This record gives sequence, structure tokens and C-alpha cells, in this order.
Amino acid sequence: MFKPILFLACLTLSVIAMPQNRQSEPPKLIPTPQQLVRQEGAFDLKTGVSIVLADPKSADDPFAAKQLQDEAKQDWGIRLAVRRSAQKRILVGQIGKDKAIDEAVKGYPGEKPKANAFDAYILWIKPDEIVVAGYTPAGTFYGVQTLKQLIRQSSSLPCLQISDWAVLQYRGWQDDVSRGPIPTLDYLKKQVRILSEYKLNCMTLYTEHIFKLKKHPTIAPADGISAEEIKELSAYAKKYHIELIGNFQSFGHFANILNVKGYENLGEAGWVISPAKEESYQFLKDVFGEIAPAYQSALFNINCDETGGLGDGASKEMVQKMGLAAVYAQHINRIADLLRPLGKTPMMWGDIAQQHQEIVPRLPKDLIVMSWGYHAGNNFDYAILPFTKLGLRFWVCPGVSCWSQVFPDYRNASINISNYVRDGFRNGAMGMLNTTWDDDGENLFSYNWLPLIWGAECSWKPCLPAESDWNEERERRYALFLAAYDPLFYGFEGKVADALVALSDLRSNPASAGMGDGGFWMGIDEVSRRDVSLEQSKKLIDDASAILSVLHETKLRLNKDSIDYAIYAARRAKFMGLRAVATQLLEDAATDPTICAGAITAFKELAAEAAALKTEYARLWLDENRKWWLDRNLPRFDSLVKSLNGVLEGPTISPKRTTFEGELRVRIGSLVPGMDIRYTIDGAEPTPTSALYKESVAISRTTTVKVRAFKNGTPAGDVIEQIYRTTPIPARITTNMHPFENNAALCAWDGDPATFFWREGPAQEGDWLKVAFTKAQPIQEITVPTGHPDGGRDQLQTGVLEASEDGRTWPYSIPFDKGTATLKLSGKPIKAYRIRVTGTQGFWLVVREMTVR
Repeated sequence: MFKPILFLACLTLSVIAMPQNRQSEPPKLIPTPQQLVRQEGAFDLKTGVSIVLADPKSADDPFAAKQLQDEAKQDWGIRLAVRRSAQKRILVGQIGKDKAIDEAVKGYPGEKPKANAFDAYILWIKPDEIVVAGYTPAGTFYGVQTLKQLIRQSSSLPCLQISDWAVLQYRGWQDDVSRGPIPTLDYLKKQVRILSEYKLNCMTLYTEHIFKLKKHPTIAPADGISAEEIKELSAYAKKYHIELIGNFQSFGHFANILNVKGYENLGEAGWVISPAKEESYQFLKDVFGEIAPAYQSALFNINCDETGGLGDGASKEMVQKMGLAAVYAQHINRIADLLRPLGKTPMMWGDIAQQHQEIVPRLPKDLIVMSWGYHAGNNFDYAILPFTKLGLRFWVCPGVSCWSQVFPDYRNASINISNYVRDGFRNGAMGMLNTTWDDDGENLFSYNWLPLIWGAECSWKPCLPAESDWNEERERRYALFLAAYDPLFYGFEGKVADALVALSDLRSNPASAGMGDGGFWMGIDEVSRRDVSLEQSKKLIDDASAILSVLHETKLRLNKDSIDYAIYAARRAKFMGLRAVATQLLEDAATDPTICAGAITAFKELAAEAAALKTEYARLWLDENRKWWLDRNLPRFDSLVKSLNGVLEGPTISPKRTTFEGELRVRIGSLVPGMDIRYTIDGAEPTPTSALYKESVAISRTTTVKVRAFKNGTPAGDVIEQIYRTTPIPARITTNMHPFENNAALCAWDGDPATFFWREGPAQEGDWLKVAFTKAQPIQEITVPTGHPDGGRDQLQTGVLEASEDGRTWPYSIPFDKGTATLKLSGKPIKAYRIRVTGTQGFWLVVREMTVR
């Protein structure tokens, strides 16, 4: 796989012109054709070439021919006329339907696609003729896309034979339009145009509450999507052989509707529409009656994932009597019954049925299950086989790893997409849906082009082993894909793809806070709590600067606007490095007045950059999206600017390291002389009568230190706070799991019930979290609760709580039940205890405050 360190060490700022006539190099194509044979010679596009349609009356082929005309003119200024006949021609048509095509491919020497192949075509380039012959109208269209990619690279086309087809029938993507950004209709059409070039053939818009309903007009925002827009987009996508699949969240994730006045009674636990209320089904009937007919597709995704809280409200008695599996399956069957009269086949996320496999036999037999998971797993059979064993049809649904990120995690996505599609193909999947999600409402879609197109590569031709193993084959294919990305997506043979991967890999530097949005919005007190060295912060600045140099200097021919989004993400990464350095300066200034001026300058520059990032974010947002939700994101920049400016008046707290054993001395300082610094250690807000700081403050337990500067009794700047954490019993907390943002392992055992450990990514078999006591403790009982406090999601479903007297062997054990484990030990001397995950699950893991008695 591409290594960002090597890339950054040899970055070049030179702009390389698009190559002409590189006959000796293999053509770069995405997706990789099933069969390609090079031959001697070339077809010169500049010498009297015309397009000939085998059937001029075809409803589809003239559109494909127009795409060829546009490509040749855009790339080389060549005008390709469409004629009835020509000596030197590009013949476009359909096998088995057009006599001219059948005659032209009679002598084709290569192996032809099999009769049951999906979207198959033949592309045959000879010195005086090109034949684009599809087995269906879609196949002809895809043959034209391959020819377009060759034209994009050179006007002298290498003679070759391509026999090509898709391995999966459905190859699509999802755009989350319900948790912040709602794309404009023009931008959705742009997605269609770009991704159809790489032979994706379906898309869906994840929909919770943004569809404008006539019967329920108060649910959607003013900028919501209308039925008329869906109809227009469906017709537009159809020209590009893309099927727009219907979508409405129909069980969990219902908070956006339940929070609307008048609809609270439909829910339980604030998250799930209640299956215990008949009015829930009348509402869903109304919704489907308006949404489903707007889509031409016979497929309709009802979602129904993450139903945390089911059984906690009106359906509690129902679940107790029937069981969770029966209630869940009954709801799915009732939804299917509502959709069938509308001519729709339901699709459903598979997480709940995969976690509770007793549900699967009760599901509708015509249901299509959407098996999903977003981690870089080696194998995804666990999420597929529960459905295949009972003969249910299924798709695999990997993801681009963009949610809540400054920039997507391309490394995770490249493995996740490839391996999930591979396992789906091995087990008979119908298709792939590559997902984008907008969990925190900030994501910009243009970050995602590269992993979406990698999904097109993998779903057309999965990365299956030849003589090498799966990992080696994936790495080889990914390297070829990255090499082809610049000339095909940008029309430019450069290093942009390498720069994008390097940008994504900045998350490996601790100073970037994992490239999470939460890390970008950190206040200075939060930044100071992180264990990041000055060298790491400076390296983040240097690496982001090198990436920015490449992106700024590159002159693209195609998709030029997309580079602005990468530049913006790199600026945010650099900002985090600069802020970390400035925070170190701030801490040093507390004891060294000579560096106060440098710290003040650093924070003024950071505040100016944060304001500039706000302006650019608004521009990029509106290039893709409607105005709705932008007004909720922009104030975060204002708060960031305010906090940075506040540093110039406010106090500083040190040390930076916030976990300790025994006793800790806390120091407080200020950049501005003449201030009274007041502090508290009991959680109260500092006032003019709070303790006046004179010397370091000793603490010996988990403590929140709050500080505020006052001048003549008047507050100057905001309250600054820092939480210093220790354990109830002296111990060391370790884990092999990576925490999400600041939800570190110690947060699960620091005496503060408001904090918790949160694993980033789905829990994997073999994950563990261990508490090792400084000395053995006589313990009566250990209790470990899991699951997010806002509704119980992210519980540990399959795992054990274990205890050890020597820290090496684990004779005491109890499994988790409904997310909680309590291990009774009757006063045994325990040296350590641990949580161990015994089965991979398709969701993240929260460990709440553990208690020891």
C-alpha cells in the first residue's frame, strides 16, 4: 500500500502535462476490465474519424455517442461527427439487435462474455475501426465509458481487445441527505454523471425526515427534497443507466420526526417508531404512499437499523410477551405489506437480524438484506452467512469512512470496501452499496470521490486471489487504481491521488486527533489535555504544508472544483498542528514571560485562520448543498474564534498530562499581567471570591479544575477548565482498542459516571480492555455496564468479564448479558480484571463507568 511518509519525503511541485502516445504503457482503466489483450498498432483519433450508430433509431445509443463527442472535443479539440457510414469509424451498437454490430464482431478473436454476464460489452480497437458492442443498452454505454477513458489519456488509441462484464448486478452508492447536508438537485445530477463513468449503476438517498410530504408538511425542512425533484432525478439518472432506489427510515433513527410537535406519540425512547401503536402504521402508509411512487425503481430501502430502545416504551409489554425477534420481524412484515401494493420490494439493513439470528427465519422471503460493516476486517462472512443459510437475497454495504471526519479514512475504506465486496461475491451477493454518512452534519461529499470510485473498481471486478493471497492482491490492485486515478479523474498525470492518501494518513499523527471533526473543534483546554509532543505537532504542520503545496500547484483539466475540498481539509489539519504548538507555547509562557509575545502572535494568527476557514466552508457547502443546516455549523467557527481570542485574556492550566497516580501539582498562569486568577476544584464556577491562585494546587483524586481571570473584580475571558483523572483504586488501564476522540479507556473507571470509553469502529473478536491493580485487592464484586447513555446503543453483545489473581491466568469469568456483566468474587485477592470481546459485532463499543466493591 501507498506509504505517506515516502510520498512526503519525495514530493515534487512540478506540474506534469498529460502524456501523448504512450504506446508502450498499459492503458489505465477504472474499473479494470475482465479481459484485455494488447495488439500492435494504434487508432489515430485525429485523422477523419466519424461515429456510426448501428441503429440510429436507438433510444440509448445517441446519448452514448454524444458522450464520445464531448470527450474528444474536451480533451483534444476533435469534432467527431455522427454519420450513417464512414471509412474510418467508431461503430456503436448492440449485439443480437443490430446487424452491423453482429457482422463487426464475427471475427472477434478474444473470448466473448458469457450469456448471463451483467452489463457486458466488447471494445475492439483496430488501426482503422473501433467497435463498441454491448450485449444490452447499458453494456454499450459502459463500453463507451471505457473508450472515453482511453481517449482521455491519448488521441492515439492503442489497438486492443476488451471483453468485459460486471461481477455484481447492482453497484451503487448512498448519499446521506438527512443528518445535515441536503445536496442540490444539480449536485445530485453531478454525482450521477461522474460515477456513471466508472460503471456504477444505482444510487439511493438515505432519508429520515427531509422528504416534503403533502399529508405531513411540518416534518421536512423548507429545503427538503420534493417528489417532483425525485422524479426528475430518476429520469435523469436513467439516461446514465443508474437506478435511483427509494429510501425511507422506517424503525430506528426516528428522532428527527418524533421531535416534531404532534408526532411525539408515535415513538418510544425518543428514537424508535413504536410497533405497539396502530397510528404508527397509518403514518408509514401515508409516507410510503407519497415517497414510493416518486421513484421508478422497484426496490425500496426501509432501513430499520439500530433500533436501540425498542421495548423500553409503549412496546415493552409486547416485547416481554412475544420476544424481541417476533416484534421486530412483525414490524418488517407489516412494512413489506404496505409496500407491495405500491410495486416495491423492501430492502433492509441487516444488523439487528445478524445480532439476533432468531429473527431471520421470520423475515419476508422477498426481502433483500443489506449487510453492513465499516471496519477494515479480514473477513465479513459473520455478517453475511446468517442470511444466506436461509436463502435470503443480500447486498454488501461497506463505507467510505467519512463520517465525523476532517477527511475520510482512505486506508480503512480501501480494505473495508475490497474485503466486504470480495466476501459478498464469494457468498452470492446481488450487489454492493457503498455508503457515505453525515453523522455530525459537517461532511462534504467531494471528500469521497476516491473511495466511491474504488467501490466501483471492486464491485465490477472484486479483488480475488490469483497466485497471491487476498491481502497481496488487494494491495496490488489498489496501487494500480491510485496510479490510474489522476489521469482518469483529473485528466492529469500527477501526484494528486498520492497527496489525497497522504492527507488521509495524517490521522496516524496524534497531533491530528485522528482527523476527527471533534478534534478540530477542541478548545485549548482540551488540546492541552492530549498527550502530544512538540515534535509530533511540528511534523503535522510540515506534512500538511507539503500536501498543500502539491494541491495548490496542480493544474487540473477535469473535476477542478474537487481539489478545493482537499485543500480545505489539509488547511484544517495544519490548523490543528499550529494550535497544538501554540498551546505548548501557552503552557511554557505560564512560567517564562519572555515567550508571551510569541504565544500572543500565534493565537491571533490561529483566530484569523479559523475565521477564514469559516468563509471557505460556507462557499464549499453551498457549491454542493442547500442552505439548510449550514446555519448550525457556522456558529461552531464563531465559538472557535472566540475561544482562541479568549486565550489572550484568560489563564492557562498545566501540566498537559491529565492522568495521574498518587498526588499531582497543578500550576496556573496568564499571558496578561495584572490579572487576579481565581480557581475552584469542587466543580463550581470561579467568582471574584473564589480562591486566589498563589502557588501550585495539590490534588489526589479525579478533579475538575476551573479557572478564570478577573481584573478589578470583573471577569476577563472565559472559564478555563481541565479534568485530571485518576482511578478509585491505584491501577493501570490498558486496551488494544483505539478510542473515539477523547473517550479514553480511563474514562470507564475514573469515578465520573458522566464519562465513558468509546471504541472507534466496530468491536472485533479479540478486543480487550484491562484494569491491572498496583497490588492485589480483596474484591467482592465487579460490574461493567456497556452501551451509549443516550439509548443503549453500542453495547457489548458477545463478550466476557474475567478476573485474575496473578495478572496472567483468568479463572473467573462471566458472559455479558444485555450489555452488562457482574462478576461475584467473594473477597478473593484480585490483581487484574478485563473485558474481552469474543465475537465480532457490526457496531462500536461503549464501556460505561465500571464499579468495584
